[in-house]
Amino acid sequence: MAFFIVISLILHVISFFCITLLYMKRSEMKRIEQEQKRSAKELEETMAAYLLELQEEHHNLIKSLKKSRENNTKKPNRTEFNAVSKPEDLSDLLPSLQTQEDTIETYLAKLKIDELEGEKLRKTVYFLHDRGLTSKEIAKHLHRGDAEIRLFLQFRQENRI
Repeated sequence: MAFFIVISLILHVISFFCITLLYMKRSEMKRIEQEQKRSAKELEETMAAYLLELQEEHHNLIKSLKKSRENNTKKPNRTEFNAVSKPEDLSDLLPSLQTQEDTIETYLAKLKIDELEGEKLRKTVYFLHDRGLTSKEIAKHLHRGDAEIRLFLQFRQENRI
């Protein structure tokens, strides 16, 4: 009889130990779950803030493009767009390339990038794109977003068709 009592006590101790371990594991899982929920909420808030900022930049770009279009009341035709990309037609807005040895870097160094807005920015983007720069390179040189430069080039393409 004493033997069964000892075995019963040992089994009770083992079962209490297992229950304690399970409770600790459950508590740890709850803590991890709460941490993941908090991280997901922070990520969601960050993405929402980023999207709002992106939307605001998009609206500002649209406004500046509309303002630029309003300044040019006449509708340019295809030949005018082709003429815009020639450096002699940009001499009133942009520093000209003096020699063939002038590189795009020296040309960009002559630009006042902070003052580029509206029509000047559009013509500069077209000029640099015609010289073989990609939209990412132009964006980097002009301190603008790649999406903004791609929009300028896309509007140019749509107006050529």
